[in-house]
This record gives sequence, C-alpha cells and structure tokens, in this order.
Amino acid sequence: MRDENFTGHGLKDNLEKVARLKDIAHDYGVTVAQLALAYVWAHPAVSSALVGIRKPVHVLDALPALDVELDDAARSYIDQIASTP
Repeated sequence: MRDENFTGHGLKDNLEKVARLKDIAHDYGVTVAQLALAYVWAHPAVSSALVGIRKPVHVLDALPALDVELDDAARSYIDQIASTP
C-alpha cells in the first residue's frame, strides 16, 4: 500500500508546505535542506544532528546551515508549517 503522504491530497499538501519552506529558505539565502538543518540545530534540546551524507561534497553542501541564525518569527512559522495536518 502506498503512503498517503506521497499520493493524492497528502502529496499536494506536502508540496505546498515545501513551497512555503522554500520562501523562508530564500529569505535566508539557503536551500530547504540547509534551512532544515539550521532549524534542527537551533532547537535547545538538540545537541547534534545526523546528516545523511553519501559523498564528500554533501558535507560542503550542509556547512552553510551552521551560519544561519533563524529569528523567532521564522522558527515559529516553520513550527506552524510542520504542525499543519
């Protein structure tokens, strides 16, 4: 059985969320993946994050996320996007 998050309305809803996240990422001059890393690292309960890297260049792709300082409004907006069913 196919996961409903990746078909039909679930897929449409998730693509809309990604589009909203792209807007935030654009404002910070990073990719959505870098935004996601910055968001995780900004969480006070997180001391480290595991990043799936297959090639050395992927490390370089992730590094800009270390310089992103999300403001409270951006974190709150990302929380809102993530919690929307």
